[in-house]
Amino acid sequence: MFEKLKYKLKGWIIDGNVFVGPSRQGSTYILPEHITEIGTSAFYCKSWVTQVDLTDNVTKINKTAFAGSSIRNFRFPAKLKSIGEGGFRGCNGFTSIVLPDTLVELGLGAFAGCKNLKEIKLPASIKAISDQLFYKCESLTNVTIPEGIEEINFSAFAECKSLKKITLPKSLALIQVEAFENCTSLEEVIFQSDRCIIGHRAFANCTSLKKIVLPKATDFVGDPFENCPAEIIYK
Repeated sequence: MFEKLKYKLKGWIIDGNVFVGPSRQGSTYILPEHITEIGTSAFYCKSWVTQVDLTDNVTKINKTAFAGSSIRNFRFPAKLKSIGEGGFRGCNGFTSIVLPDTLVELGLGAFAGCKNLKEIKLPASIKAISDQLFYKCESLTNVTIPEGIEEINFSAFAECKSLKKITLPKSLALIQVEAFENCTSLEEVIFQSDRCIIGHRAFANCTSLKKIVLPKATDFVGDPFENCPAEIIYK
């Protein structure tokens, strides 16, 4: 009881090793060493929050933990394993993100709607880019997809209207439905894999894509290139 009162006086609500949320309004929060988890919606829509410092002991960031906040210059903990659904959705203070190699789980739409995000480096520790992960990240121009990623899922990069080039790793085997739909600036897609399945409308309305070179062993599900003028060439 005394511990909880002590934390509340510092501006924190803490339950064991979980940071539940702030107890009062403030722009900066420096969390204690023993915290290993950021609770669901801990900073949800708290627009006054601009800085949260986490120690490397934090391994889990739960659903919508920072969604709609104004955080920027955020350092992802070196031992982080999981970011939940919508964890950073609509965080418009982000311009670049580097995720740690310990990360194994990225929830649906974890960074969706981060309108000022320009650059993202994904870790090789994840095997799939989750549904709507970067949906409507309108300023995104530079994406690093490492070897080891096997799937790009539903609408993962849809509506990323500034994205001009994407290089896909040799390990990639599946591009799901609408993965790059409405990426209207996309001019170049480089496949390094020998085989790939491409889902319906995966590149629909990519009106700047004039040519695409696909692996010989490519299977289409429906029409991946609906309203896309690209000339399709098989290597």
